[in-house]
Amino acid sequence: MVGKPVRKDELADILQVSLIHIEGAIRKLKEKYKGPMIVRETSDTVFMTVEDEYMNQLWYLGKGELSAGELKTLAMVAYYAPVKQSDIVRTRGNRAYEQLSHLEEMGLLRREKYANTKLLKLSKKFYEYFGDEAVNRIRRAPTIKINGISRTKTGENLKK
Repeated sequence: MVGKPVRKDELADILQVSLIHIEGAIRKLKEKYKGPMIVRETSDTVFMTVEDEYMNQLWYLGKGELSAGELKTLAMVAYYAPVKQSDIVRTRGNRAYEQLSHLEEMGLLRREKYANTKLLKLSKKFYEYFGDEAVNRIRRAPTIKINGISRTKTGENLKK
């Protein structure tokens, strides 16, 4: 569960204080909130979230800036990364192109030219946003087997 990230420079403009003042306030908030609520930051944004160890218990509360479809697409990329865009689109459908574009705009993944498709990789911002253990949590998510094919409980095909 991740709160909506706020750009540090935007926050400074709104509050009419310097960026240095904002950085100091973030440091104080990080000291104050040391679990289970924590303050995380990327190079240009700051947000409040829950420590990784509590995420599995609170996932259903989260309504962030990503749609359910974008989260599923991002989870598939995280599960298989690096992965060909064509494989994600084959599984998720054509709507994945728009979802992947939004995820790239947010800086959560990178797309590199790879033969006739693109290779999808997670960015540093993905780990800053979701935490260092995010990929491991995704890979440990409960799955079921139907006719010998592994699927998450949401029904996505996980077979390469």
